[in-house]
Amino acid sequence: MVVAAPEQHEGRPVVLIAAGSDASGAAGLQADLRAVEAFGVHGVTVVTAVTAQSLESFLAVEPTAASLVEAQLAAVTAMGQPAAVKIGMLGSAAAARLLAAHLAATDVPVVLDPVLGSSSGRAFADAEILDILQSVLIPRADLVTPNLPELERLTDRRISGPDEIEPAAQALLKRGARRVLVKGGHAVGELVHDYYADGQTSFWLTSPRQAAKVRGTGCSLAAVVAANLALGLELVDALVIAKGQITRGIRQAQAVGHGPCVVRQAPWPVSSIDMPWITRTLDAAKHRPHFPDAGPVPLGFYPIVDRAAWTSRLAAAGVRTMQLRIKDLIGADLAHEVQTAAELCRTHDIRLFVNDHWQLAHECGAYGVHLGQEDLEALGESDLRALANSGLRLGISTHSYYEAARAHALRPTYVALGPIFPTSCKSMRFGPQGFARIAEWKKLLPYPLVAIGGLRLEHADEARRQGADAVAVISDVTRHADPEARARAWLTRFAKHAP
Repeated sequence: MVVAAPEQHEGRPVVLIAAGSDASGAAGLQADLRAVEAFGVHGVTVVTAVTAQSLESFLAVEPTAASLVEAQLAAVTAMGQPAAVKIGMLGSAAAARLLAAHLAATDVPVVLDPVLGSSSGRAFADAEILDILQSVLIPRADLVTPNLPELERLTDRRISGPDEIEPAAQALLKRGARRVLVKGGHAVGELVHDYYADGQTSFWLTSPRQAAKVRGTGCSLAAVVAANLALGLELVDALVIAKGQITRGIRQAQAVGHGPCVVRQAPWPVSSIDMPWITRTLDAAKHRPHFPDAGPVPLGFYPIVDRAAWTSRLAAAGVRTMQLRIKDLIGADLAHEVQTAAELCRTHDIRLFVNDHWQLAHECGAYGVHLGQEDLEALGESDLRALANSGLRLGISTHSYYEAARAHALRPTYVALGPIFPTSCKSMRFGPQGFARIAEWKKLLPYPLVAIGGLRLEHADEARRQGADAVAVISDVTRHADPEARARAWLTRFAKHAP
């Protein structure tokens, strides 16, 4: 089957969902459609099988005839190429081969949830289907999302504990998978740990375990990933969104009859209690640090300067929070500036955050340190523990959902979001976030939120209205004709919003 060239469509993006129909509406196509609709994405479907299921038992399954699977593919193809594909239950080897041929003619993102059986124990995949999965579909998929029993069957390995998840995922990569997300819901414990690996990057994606017994979680998670890929997000961001969405969906799961509850789908964003965190190791996921807060006085107006000399000037204007960001000094010259700034800030009762150099900040008695994502990446586990034990406050820059989840793992003093508007102060690979993202971040993360990037005095009221606890500025003060007067004007704006 030859797929027409991609067409430009106005309106909602489309996800092609190939899966089985679930009579209970809890899982399968029905759950997938609710999941993508929650993100404003339209789902078109290829029914690979019809099942008779209640919430508690599996009664019957009838694979869809190959001719009808082919006709469905032709029908949805005539609508135009979808933005992403999500595959669940295959139904039959013939359906699997048709889907494989269809995908070979497309280059859109594919999320494969290898549904090998029902939650009640009914097997869905025989040896022939399993062979097509392993030899054709898994290598074509951009992401494979097995749960632990499915991972065991796909890799012929027994997984008896969390230490065996990583090698099993690596084994699936060696068998042709491009990227793997192992869903940890079948494990036990207070936390649910999902494991991601792509051969170069790996991490644990963790959230609190919910007590409810719920159906439709695995297929819904994969569908949410596909929906967000269709919306143009990067995969790691889509994973964070899907994890948070399903965590809330389980927490708010609704009873619809006898048996388990059904995942509740609601518009994004979720509350901070459902926001997952990302760590390099499983141990780090279980033992998160908790940095000190900044006290009862809000961070408020937060100028960023490049020399200690600014400290006295801005202190006279009333500034009480400041960041020292030096990029052009090293060695003794850098140490001298940090030491001077720290001493002046203590004299003027200013909370000084030092950008990047946490050890130097600690040695000089600074109030805190601000780290970017690259700085976090460079720190080893022992460095992170030392930083957590230093007594320093910690601020972390974030620009994406993935970075927000990494920051959340450290429970910092504050989180910075930017750039809100285009800025010439720093080369950024992320585009402007806009004011609306401030409100979203404020809901997602339970920390004071600092807005940064391209902000001027006239933006202060709207940034605060959207939820920013502080606004960090560079050029609007340091490059102003009268920096002290500009700082006083900013402080006046913040005093207007004081509780």
